[in-house]
Amino acid sequence: MPVRLPLAKVVALRNPYSDCPWPHSEIRPCDIRKAIAEKRLRREVTDGWHGVYSRKENIERIAYFVVKGWRDPIGIDVGVPGMGFQGPALTDGYHRLSAAMFRRDTHIRAVVDGDLNFAFELFGVNCEEKYGR
Repeated sequence: MPVRLPLAKVVALRNPYSDCPWPHSEIRPCDIRKAIAEKRLRREVTDGWHGVYSRKENIERIAYFVVKGWRDPIGIDVGVPGMGFQGPALTDGYHRLSAAMFRRDTHIRAVVDGDLNFAFELFGVNCEEKYGR
């Protein structure tokens, strides 16, 4: 079940602009601004994981989300530090996170996996799923 996380706290853990998940080169806000101005919006990218997308495709994908928005939450795995499992990691949503940053959103919807007590420490939000009504 998605929860609303403070964007600043998510970015503090995984900043797609400075942590550079794009293997070919850093993507800057000015690249996204230019794609929007030129109406280069890519609804979908080529098949596969983002590592095979071209720099141009990644920029256009982010631009699409900035302009059109999205419904799907991002995925975050905070790990289980008490058991030695690494985290936190963004498991899905670098393009959406980049778009939210570009738009200066205050929150982003996310599905959080891992130690949910640790997630609360990180985000200040109860990430436990609510069952029933």
